[in-house]
Amino acid sequence: MLDVGRGEGHSATFFRDLGCEVVAVHGSRQTRRDSRIPEAHAVHDFHNGPFVPRRDFDLVWSSELMERVEEAYSGHLVARFAPPGSTF
Repeated sequence: MLDVGRGEGHSATFFRDLGCEVVAVHGSRQTRRDSRIPEAHAVHDFHNGPFVPRRDFDLVWSSELMERVEEAYSGHLVARFAPPGSTF
């Protein structure tokens, strides 16, 4: 499961505790330091483009993130929720 814009990792921790393999991505190094699961945390600034994970995921989760992303960069975020090869 990929948790995009994960904050301190509460959702990712929930899914991990259910048995999911979790990767969480957020743009802040401070958030990684404060994370409940820093070992599963990737730092990525969505201003620089979409996050490109090293593998595929069966589930992508995000909560309360899109309203914090500037419209000019929203495509970088939405790209993580589309099947490979999709266009908008």
